Amino acid sequence: MLTLESFKAARSVLQGVLRPTPLIHSPYLSKSCGNSVYLKPENMQVTGAYKIRGAYFKCSTLTEEEKARQEKQAEDAKPVLDFVKETLGDRIKEARVSKILKTAPVCMTADGPMSLEMEKYFSKLEASSPMGPMKAEHVLELNPAAAPFAALKSALDSGDRDRAAKYAQVLYHQALLIAGLPIEDPAAYTELVCSLMN
Repeated sequence: MLTLESFKAARSVLQGVLRPTPLIHSPYLSKSCGNSVYLKPENMQVTGAYKIRGAYFKCSTLTEEEKARQEKQAEDAKPVLDFVKETLGDRIKEARVSKILKTAPVCMTADGPMSLEMEKYFSKLEASSPMGPMKAEHVLELNPAAAPFAALKSALDSGDRDRAAKYAQVLYHQALLIAGLPIEDPAAYTELVCSLMN
């Protein structure tokens, strides 16, 4: 059961990890609600959401056995992750084993100062921006316990690099869709998926 003490303990673990997010008064919402409404812009966090709180706290409370298991998973997955990075090139900064996915096969996260949410926001201003598109550093996170990862590894282990590359492309595009980011060429993605159904 959650107690005030457990919240205080979590807060102490997160001290110095989170970016301070100030409360911002919203005149529009205040007027609409007939009261003072303040917003807390958690999209200013590195992850673009409040979710870093729970994820970081969970990682900080892992047992040594759990940490060792995660390290072994990452080590075992290295050939697959290296292949995915090689296949996708500059479209991602890195491919890594996810520490948060339980059932989903893939997700997109961001490294660096710009979050995925910020990228989406700036893409709406792109037409009027002299700087061109502003992009986050995309990190493709894969779930090694999911069937698509096993299929990708099996294709790579059997020497079918063409099929493995197609799987990597599909997972990349799925991660973009899940994150609410656009696919560069929807028609090519459709052809790619259809080619795997032959």
